[in-house]
Amino acid sequence: MMRDPSFAPIEDLPHGGGFLKVSARQAQDPSLPTIIMLGGLLADQLEAGSRSGVVADLCVETGLGCVRFNYSAHGTTPATASSGLFKDVSVTRLLHDAIAVCLAKSRRDVALVGSSLGAGLMPYLASALAEHGRDTVGVFGISSVLPVALQAFVTAQVNAEDAADFERGASVTITSPTLPTSIRIRKAQIADLEELPPPAPPKLSPGRARFIRGEDDPLSSEIHNQALASAFGLDLSSVHVVQKGHDIDKRVMADHLRPWLRRMAAK
Repeated sequence: MMRDPSFAPIEDLPHGGGFLKVSARQAQDPSLPTIIMLGGLLADQLEAGSRSGVVADLCVETGLGCVRFNYSAHGTTPATASSGLFKDVSVTRLLHDAIAVCLAKSRRDVALVGSSLGAGLMPYLASALAEHGRDTVGVFGISSVLPVALQAFVTAQVNAEDAADFERGASVTITSPTLPTSIRIRKAQIADLEELPPPAPPKLSPGRARFIRGEDDPLSSEIHNQALASAFGLDLSSVHVVQKGHDIDKRVMADHLRPWLRRMAAK
């Protein structure tokens, strides 16, 4: 049984007129990359027992530093909730949150662990960090969902009677088994990333990039995992199919993640 990963305190990082809740622990060896955990939509990355907690625990095991955080308007308790309202959150805002956390809490080299939409943001984040002189030296995607896939999925959940309002920019309610609760959302919140230039992330060797997806995952499809791998110069040999569903078992995730983290820690 993995222990509670409460080894790093939660702090407020000022950002955008508010704050982001962040938990950061640096490795003693400054030459090692910092592991950045990018969560999925509405997931609380700082609650005990979360997927990101497993990542943090494995980082302790492998001697790596780890940064976990909640995007704006994410977090389920007063201790973990970042500031902001979900109606003001967009995919681009999540990306800017991640950039701010990386610049404030990582060393020069980073390795990204992304879950769901967080994995889909990895090419955009790696591109942005390169502009700030930060190198992305590895990526690990779990149930990866590209922003374009999220947009298509959310649009498909809109009821027929709400479709016209949604296209006009109004908020509508959607419910999905992959989200912890029903949400009110506008089309602009999931489409604004299209305004950014295409990402230009670094090309990585296969051992430094790994993606896992559930064979029956309705969101993390083979074609989207292939597109994500291609963004980092790789093919489907870097994508591994595991148990069914979007919510991959934490122990299965850890079995795939541990050897990748050991590679990140190797000199």
